[in-house]
Amino acid sequence: MFCSNCGKEIKNDDQFCPFCGARNPRCVQPSTLKYEQISKTNNNGKRHSGFIIFACILIAVCLGLSYYFITKKKKEEKWQTQYNECAQVLYSAMETAMKPRDNTSIDLITEAAARSQQLRRSISGASWIKQQLSEQIPKGKEDAYRALCDLYDSCVALKDIISNSIIIGDDVNEIYKDCLKSYIKVTDYID
Repeated sequence: MFCSNCGKEIKNDDQFCPFCGARNPRCVQPSTLKYEQISKTNNNGKRHSGFIIFACILIAVCLGLSYYFITKKKKEEKWQTQYNECAQVLYSAMETAMKPRDNTSIDLITEAAARSQQLRRSISGASWIKQQLSEQIPKGKEDAYRALCDLYDSCVALKDIISNSIIIGDDVNEIYKDCLKSYIKVTDYID
């Protein structure tokens, strides 16, 4: 083999020409080989680490979205459960208020007071649930909430009139009919 710079004969494994010091391009340099292998490994590692970072970000986004939708669904289910419970409490209050008079009862005032007290307790419980419902009305449930408020108001009116009258008369029956109409609207939203 000959030096490409000075043209003198050199050994194949010489890295440099012993006469002029020029580098022998045909000689494989072990240190350069190692550097190229390390460099290729690092490039592959960079590609893998970029993919891993992208995959982690994608997984985090998917988990975040899943958590959001599951939480939203649970909140809606909780709201619906409380809605159903409130409607049931108000319906029970209506039924309590309108149950037939006990013929064995001699004291009509005591009986009216007892009914009024039961009705007051039921409405108080429904009021608390209604308050909870008003704090987080899910989208699309506004009409359901308004129907429940109408039922609540009708039951309050029924309680007030029963509290003020000893004998259930036509005025109570009219308000009870209003309560039933309101309850029928509410049942459209009960799951």
